[in-house]
Amino acid sequence: VRVGRTGTGTGNLNITGGGKLIIEGNAASSLATFRSTSFIVGGSGGFSTATLAGGNGNVLVSGIGSEILMKGNDLFASVGDGPGGNGQMTISNGGKFTGTLFQVGRVRTTGLGDTAAGTLTMNNGQMLLSGEFNSTQSGATVGASLSIGTDAGSTGIMTMSNGSTVQIQNTTLNRAASLFVGANPNFSGSTGSLVMTGGSGISIQGLTGSNLSVGGTGTGALTMNASSITMASNGQANLNGSVQLSNGSLLEAGSFLGIAASGGTGSLLINDSAVKANEIVIGAGGFLGGSGATVTGNVTNYGIFSPGASPGRFTILGNYKAEAGSKLILEVESDGAGGFLSDEVIFGGTVDLAGLAIEFRFLGSTNLQEFANTGNFQIDHFLKKQDGGTLDDSSFEKVSFAATAGNMALEGFTFDPAVGIPAAVPEPQTWALMLLGLGALGSLA
Repeated sequence: VRVGRTGTGTGNLNITGGGKLIIEGNAASSLATFRSTSFIVGGSGGFSTATLAGGNGNVLVSGIGSEILMKGNDLFASVGDGPGGNGQMTISNGGKFTGTLFQVGRVRTTGLGDTAAGTLTMNNGQMLLSGEFNSTQSGATVGASLSIGTDAGSTGIMTMSNGSTVQIQNTTLNRAASLFVGANPNFSGSTGSLVMTGGSGISIQGLTGSNLSVGGTGTGALTMNASSITMASNGQANLNGSVQLSNGSLLEAGSFLGIAASGGTGSLLINDSAVKANEIVIGAGGFLGGSGATVTGNVTNYGIFSPGASPGRFTILGNYKAEAGSKLILEVESDGAGGFLSDEVIFGGTVDLAGLAIEFRFLGSTNLQEFANTGNFQIDHFLKKQDGGTLDDSSFEKVSFAATAGNMALEGFTFDPAVGIPAAVPEPQTWALMLLGLGALGSLA
């Protein structure tokens, strides 16, 4: 089925009032004799027609009982497919889509300047992706997957709101269930964006593999507001793009969550939300931050850990280990009423800080001397144990300390974890305050 197949024309398909489009293809299919059953919105699709200029397609599936149901072997759906393809699909008000592979934005060429754009909008909609697919790209049979932004020149945008749900599942051995956002493993150079709001949820359940990838082979961004992504206990999440959680969101990654763990860069910002995984690794190019955050799992840091959101509290319910080259940023800011707000990290397990660099940042016009006068410029004011205890001073034997105030770095700054900074802080000239240029500020950031 093609909606808006080629050229400059536009195709429209509306399925409402409990209507159903059933696409059933039961031809025998294998890697040697590939026979796919496909649904393409805005583009030519099809491996033999990838050179045709894509058209414009619009699809609406709305209302309880309304559905696009794909059945049979090797089920494939795409929105915005082929060079010049432009597709939009909306699933709303209880409408549903059922298939195996779903791609939002795919060019299907060798990167000769062609583009394709796909937009998938779900507003109280449902999607079920299950089964397996014979992939001619990877030369293997793969499990159900959702790919947002697939290859070079493609842009995929997906939004989920008002309790929308996506289930990606596979019960076959050696067939992973996967969600890719600007991160398809068989291609590179795509741009993908997924925004989840209003109690929306994605479940990724594969018998022998559950994958979540954001960025890496392309540019990926995931934003979750009061929403959730849950993965099986064998889940593997790799974040090499921008990921933000807020307002009670949950990312449950299973066995492993990596933030630029295999190179590159990536960031995870957790505000009033929770992340769970057995092992969490912040790579050298990784950033973990947020306020009102709860992370359940063992954390190993090679990159930057910046608790708080100018400032705030961050709780780690697991062990924490700082490897060589890692940094912990602790912020202090005046509350404007004579008091101060400061970052606070709560540790629920063992703490190994060997190799860590701690930087105190005094934000805006916050006065370091006035903060020191409160007697709170002590390490125990910033770092605490969940049981109410304090970290042993010996934990800081190999930790280095630095501080910045506004746009100035405190050169020669020293800090003793046993006593902190006394109220009688030396005058600024003895601190050898060094004004930073914009370039140096950029480096600090």
